[in-house]
Amino acid sequence: MTNLPEVWTHEKVSVCTPPVDHQSCTTPGLALRSDGQVLAAYAGPRTPHGQQPGTCRIYAREFSVGTGVWGPEREMIHHPECQAVGPAFLRAGDGVLWCIYLAFYEHYWPDGEPDMARSRADLWAAKSVDDGKTWTNHQMIFRGYTGATNSAIESAAGNFVVPFSYVVPSPGRLVSACLISTDRGQTWQLGQSIDIGQCGDHSGALEPSIGQLRDGRIWMLIRTNLGQFWEAFSDNDGFSFTAPVPTTIGSPSAPCHLCRLQSGRLALAWNNTMHRQPEKEAGPAGRVDGASLNQSLRDTLSLALSEDEGKSWTTPLDIARSVQLSYPLILETSPGRLLISCQTRQVRRGAIDYIIGYAARLAAIRPYQVVSEQFGGAGKRTQTGTRCPGLHPLNVEKRRMKQSVNARGQNGCLPPMPRHNRRGHFKGIRLCGPLPATVYRSESS
Repeated sequence: MTNLPEVWTHEKVSVCTPPVDHQSCTTPGLALRSDGQVLAAYAGPRTPHGQQPGTCRIYAREFSVGTGVWGPEREMIHHPECQAVGPAFLRAGDGVLWCIYLAFYEHYWPDGEPDMARSRADLWAAKSVDDGKTWTNHQMIFRGYTGATNSAIESAAGNFVVPFSYVVPSPGRLVSACLISTDRGQTWQLGQSIDIGQCGDHSGALEPSIGQLRDGRIWMLIRTNLGQFWEAFSDNDGFSFTAPVPTTIGSPSAPCHLCRLQSGRLALAWNNTMHRQPEKEAGPAGRVDGASLNQSLRDTLSLALSEDEGKSWTTPLDIARSVQLSYPLILETSPGRLLISCQTRQVRRGAIDYIIGYAARLAAIRPYQVVSEQFGGAGKRTQTGTRCPGLHPLNVEKRRMKQSVNARGQNGCLPPMPRHNRRGHFKGIRLCGPLPATVYRSESS
């Protein structure tokens, strides 16, 4: 992959991006194989929008955590009639590996309303009994226009639960729900939809992530355009949910990934940047243009842990910064060692205009303790490209924030932040103010 932007990473983080030579690819789905290697699957070679049917497909390759070496790329899933994109993995208790992915056809919203006949991105499932070498039992589990798949789990009762969102009309918006299989993936049932209203493309309740709490409830965290995640709870594996309510976890219209670690803690990866954007951006009558809302605030990827089932969280740890780092997925490869995949903007100069796609990144986080300690201060930059033409400067907060009583490292400041001039060229780094010692709390859990 060429012309990737520079990325700053925390000192406990290393970047292990695969050598992908595609113009565009999505966040890799991650799964741990029985031999200890990581299976990474991503879609390419171009953005699915505006392409001939069958252009995009899902590729796979193995990654050795111990050596840091990537295996060769191979084609994993291909649909000649559409674009296969957005893979996410589920490792079932019986060892079978499932891949949940999108079969994308077209995204068409004329005059602010979706054309339900033309807009289509179905949700599919396939399974592998040989650690992802071959895939069988491809089946459509939902037909309609769906958003990105961010997670899938097997519940304590042995049910497969897949959170997703889909478009509804009049007014056009997205609602969130779960698809549930009670028979090991043979059949799937649609659970209750979660609707928070609004109207407009990328508005409403979209691209949720879920985790199961110790009391058996399914906790859903939902991307919105309202400045924070919303949440809902299910006590029957996603067939029905409580009424959705806002959380106090800020989010710039971007999804998160919630997962359970081997230590029993919950881990949350997301763009923790809303302290730099106090004003919500919404049009008249609640209409929101979610496709452009707060896109500049996807430049920081953060991680937080919870020991009390999401009621409170550690101070968010900024693990990486770049032009864009979004759609994270977490995989714990060994106790305390996390592999986090995400997307970043890739820019290539075309003959007439700039072509902006997405390039996959992987960040390996080494073991650490983060319950009573907040890392800060030193960090490092990985130079993977020196120019990113055509992008606007990052919206960096200039004012210094109030000092916190929590530990933040030696100097109590945010890590260095990439700085751009008006043409989007990197001009070194600068320090921002101290990280607020906010402990996020869920209102309903």
